[in-house]
Amino acid sequence: MKILITGVAGTGKSTISKELKKRGINAIDFSDIPDLCSWRDKTTKKEVKYLPPIEDRKWFDSNERICDLNKLKNILDKYKDIIIAGIASGNQTEYLKFFDKVLL
Repeated sequence: MKILITGVAGTGKSTISKELKKRGINAIDFSDIPDLCSWRDKTTKKEVKYLPPIEDRKWFDSNERICDLNKLKNILDKYKDIIIAGIASGNQTEYLKFFDKVLL
């Protein structure tokens, strides 16, 4: 079964992923996969660089995090059972179909 754990920042997705890994469960955090997610301008759809720390709410309102759908699909195809934790809000509706269950 392929499960996605998603939710707003700071809700414990990464913590859950780490605990599951410690217990021998196939679990991956979006942040642990190089180049899986990137940022793009909501209007132009062009990629933008995220250079932390960004404390400007305006920046987050005008940009969105997106997931590389092909890369995510390739990862999921390697596992019969896996839990992935994270969020890429810009195209989340496009990759939800890759999962058997979604936990918010």
